[in-house]
Amino acid sequence: ICAGAITGSIGSAIANPCDLLKVQAQSVTGSGAGEPSTLQRLRTILTRDGIAGGWRGCAPTVARATLLTASQIPSYDQAKHSLLDRGYSEGMALHFSCSMLAGVVAAAVTAPVDLAKTRIMNGSPHGIVGTIAGIARTEGPTSVYKGFTGQWLRIGPHTTISLLAFENLRHFCGLAYL
Repeated sequence: ICAGAITGSIGSAIANPCDLLKVQAQSVTGSGAGEPSTLQRLRTILTRDGIAGGWRGCAPTVARATLLTASQIPSYDQAKHSLLDRGYSEGMALHFSCSMLAGVVAAAVTAPVDLAKTRIMNGSPHGIVGTIAGIARTEGPTSVYKGFTGQWLRIGPHTTISLLAFENLRHFCGLAYL
């Protein structure tokens, strides 16, 4: 859990300026015609906020990555061993169903922080908790899961493919399943 959380945190912190540019570009409504290019957006951020401006929203980005990596493997492992204890056998069906569940858990754990990250990167002056609390207060408690389906459609297949590949590589190399 710690290794995943640490590597996820470091990687997301390094990549934050790219994520910021992506989030800002995706927040444009309409056709996007006449909107600044990625390079123009970068120049604007650097001119307005300096080099540190590229790390706007870094805290929720790191929190999201930490939660994601710290929830995928443990939920997969718990589901898998619970089913094995109930008599299910190792194999593709078990690995697939447990990895799908891990994807749902990861999406559920990260969705509120991902929403806060988007709002902060687009200018919300509040931190993670303040942004999530504000969304829940003004838009309703379930609104912190806005975009959950899209979140799961992105994380679910990634989690499933990654964990299936991991299990199969272990088996191929002669190692026991996870």
